[in-house]
Amino acid sequence: MKIITSFLVLAACSCGAFAAPPTNESIEALLVATKVERLSDDVYAGMETSMRAAMKAPNGQALTPQQQRVADTIPAKLTAILRDELSWSQMLPMYIKLYQETFTQEEIDGLIAFYKTPVGMSYSDKLPALTLKMMSTMNERMAPLKKRTQAMIKETMEELKAAK
Repeated sequence: MKIITSFLVLAACSCGAFAAPPTNESIEALLVATKVERLSDDVYAGMETSMRAAMKAPNGQALTPQQQRVADTIPAKLTAILRDELSWSQMLPMYIKLYQETFTQEEIDGLIAFYKTPVGMSYSDKLPALTLKMMSTMNERMAPLKKRTQAMIKETMEELKAAK
């Protein structure tokens, strides 16, 4: 009896290890429900806007009108490259592979069910705005980080010279 009970407990514990991997179709349904493709498009638009703002006065130096015209083309060109290299058709197989490696079919089904609820739909709708706010906030935080990093590099280079 103890052997049978032990076997049943062991079998019950290992069921999760043999859970069915999610199907491509269910992962695609989740990606549609979470509006991942739209989020990507919104991120690219936000990146282009951020780059345009950064190109207005790089390092605080005024640009000539001709330089500004050239600089104004950079954000659109960079965004086009990103959209091409990271297009949805190229990214979808990666998403499917990573989701299959990470989630079970049961988990994907639960996520799909959540994103069909009012709260899930609200989260999905608000995520692009949240992401853009996060990017903007991170850009603001990067300026002091950049200064500190440059100071540390300069100090380390001086220490290296002195250590000769």
